[in-house]
Amino acid sequence: MKRITILSLALLSLIAFSSCQPKQRIDGDLEEQTSMVDVLFSASKPDGEFQTRAALLGQESNSALGAINNIDLVNKYDLRYQIAIYKVEANGTYRRVVAPIQKIEDLNTPAEFALRLTPNRIYKAVIWADFIPQGTRVDHHYDTQDFPNITLLSSATAVLNDESRDAFCAVQEFSVTTTQVAQQIVLKRPFAKLRIVATDWDPNTPKVDQVKIAYYNCKRFTGINLLTDEVTSIDLPKSESVTAYTGSLNKTQKEYALGYDLSANNRTVVVDYLMTPSKGQTPINIIFEALEGNTSLVRYNFKSNIPIQANWLTTITGNVLTNTGGTVTLSGSGAPELSLTPFN
Repeated sequence: MKRITILSLALLSLIAFSSCQPKQRIDGDLEEQTSMVDVLFSASKPDGEFQTRAALLGQESNSALGAINNIDLVNKYDLRYQIAIYKVEANGTYRRVVAPIQKIEDLNTPAEFALRLTPNRIYKAVIWADFIPQGTRVDHHYDTQDFPNITLLSSATAVLNDESRDAFCAVQEFSVTTTQVAQQIVLKRPFAKLRIVATDWDPNTPKVDQVKIAYYNCKRFTGINLLTDEVTSIDLPKSESVTAYTGSLNKTQKEYALGYDLSANNRTVVVDYLMTPSKGQTPINIIFEALEGNTSLVRYNFKSNIPIQANWLTTITGNVLTNTGGTVTLSGSGAPELSLTPFN
């Protein structure tokens, strides 16, 4: 009787685990075989990526990994994972064998996927993870309907300082023989992160509560194929009168007080996420403007090719809130300083 009870509990546990797994949708490309192999995936974000995400304002936060508005995974957002599997053909092309599977996580834990694949094949796993409002499953900032093509939704392109625009991805090739396969995959950002830190913020008489960025005379990438690494882009005009991207600030209290922002006069004022090719650097040109309400306080043209790179952070630091000109420091991408040209 005891043995029967143990077996029954084991069977119930297996059924419970299986019922929690996203369903595998096969595209009709997996060969009909009775000897399918279990393949387990564990997808996780980089170490430390979420340590400051839910922190409150002030001394306990820092901007080393976060943006202006921290992600609240408890009350506002979930992290949506999607995985699809492609068979690598002998001629180097790819054939999708498992359609995208979604899994929603509301905690900082790895996403687990259990699949079954045909043995003696080479595959590629493509994983994408982005933030969506709690209680939803639809695209929020990125269009994933043509997976693995990921494109920016138009509603997401004009917003600065929004950390929910952050996202992660990975592509991993693996072989399946006749034994179970376990893959642990660490995701990374598919785009560059840009940050501007003002060193002349006045904590006693704060004025700035809005910022604007305009990119010009460079490429703006609008989509990426995660599997083939191909990117789509538009050429921005050389004119300085181009579309501005806006973001807001807390006028009286800065969000972070550590790292770059430890000094009383230092404050992160701009964070943006920019799609870019996965390899090499891409130059961008920026016009920066600080405002109080609708009143422009200062407007600068950064007349240099600022290098950005996928999965890298480029930080521009200097007196960007006062109309004094001079130079600013550029870190994270190899350039020592940048000329700052004020507008009259």
